[in-house]
Amino acid sequence: MQGNEPSLNRRMFLRGAAGVLGAVAAPGLLAACTRNDAQSEASPAADPDPGTAPENLDFEAPDGGGSADGLRVGLLVPTSGVYTTLGSAMVQGFNLFVGENLDAFGGRRIETVTVDEGETPESGVEAAQRLLNEEQVDLVVGIVSSGVALNVRDLFDQGQVPLIIANAGAGALTGQARSPYLFRTSFSNAQEGYALGQYMYDNVTEQGVYLIGPDYAAGIEHLVGFRKAYEEAGGVVLRESHPAFATTEDYTPFLDEIKEIDAEAVWAFFSGAEAVRFVQQYAEAGLQDDVPLLGTPLTDENWIEAQGDAAEGVRSSLHYALDLDLDRNRQFVSAYQAAYGVMPSSFSVQAYDAAQLLALGLQATEGDTSNMEAFIEAMASIEEIDSPRGAFTLDGNRNPVQSFYLRTVEDGEIVYTEDLGVVADPLN
Repeated sequence: MQGNEPSLNRRMFLRGAAGVLGAVAAPGLLAACTRNDAQSEASPAADPDPGTAPENLDFEAPDGGGSADGLRVGLLVPTSGVYTTLGSAMVQGFNLFVGENLDAFGGRRIETVTVDEGETPESGVEAAQRLLNEEQVDLVVGIVSSGVALNVRDLFDQGQVPLIIANAGAGALTGQARSPYLFRTSFSNAQEGYALGQYMYDNVTEQGVYLIGPDYAAGIEHLVGFRKAYEEAGGVVLRESHPAFATTEDYTPFLDEIKEIDAEAVWAFFSGAEAVRFVQQYAEAGLQDDVPLLGTPLTDENWIEAQGDAAEGVRSSLHYALDLDLDRNRQFVSAYQAAYGVMPSSFSVQAYDAAQLLALGLQATEGDTSNMEAFIEAMASIEEIDSPRGAFTLDGNRNPVQSFYLRTVEDGEIVYTEDLGVVADPLN
């Protein structure tokens, strides 16, 4: 932190929390995650492998104005498991904004340290503790899993360390478990599910919908949001199912159930490798042409190629579409493709905007984070974020209020179809 090392009290708390939570990292994990101290000074464009993002970067601050003191940012994202591609996209998005806007951080030099959140709450807690205790980061950005985010919440709240969540959508994080130290640049799970409810009722079917999503916080809450909007419109849900998260390889029992109950449409929440499996098996079961499949995110630039023809015709709602007709988006897509050789996704945008939120906060405090309360209040007071997804605001709970878009897969590409309107968190 500028002009002040992290306090002894903060360090003592974080170490004590590690003992209380009983999640001290095993030697093997620490060995596997040892930081590479020979940090690169390259911009994101220097990443030689578009499939992965550099783990640790030290971006040079511009000459003149403000302090050149380093601000250590921990990037807590999956670098292994079913959500690996999502983690890579998030690191790339964050690094892109920083690399393009070196003079936007109040004179501070941004240093990043990337640690794998893993696939379980336990692995996520271990990773967060490592960033806070060993790496001594000033704040953390990232987290894909809602389960991880919920389990690390107290570490950041009681340790008074800002956490900008760039994906995990657990409603409690900006609801009953909200904290002044927690911000979100993605969505709440229920908000994302809610966005497609009225559309389903008006354009697909007024009854006979089958809901499916994995049995963890994100899956269940997305379904809660969709059901709320759909039933408020007058729709009827036939059945709701929750396959085991990260372990379900064969969805045949659920696909057979869809046929048996004569569902008129399916709304699903799946992401990453699970979205690939479900969509492929949905088509293989002969449902693709007969029972409309809608959901979120379900299709994404990170895995649409792997889904192949099975994704054709799938409709999804999301707060970002690659082909949004906005100058801000066109600039972002062009820069991202030039930097990494691949197209961005919503995960890239969420982390890009997390970096932008950080920059706006630092500008407001002229790079000073020695008074953490003033710094987080500066971020909370930002009126609008000019994002590739379209401008959005943060509500009083620090969750985005933003537009959502209908996207349809046509000829193997995810195409913007229509604006579903501005949606706030429907539960908080």
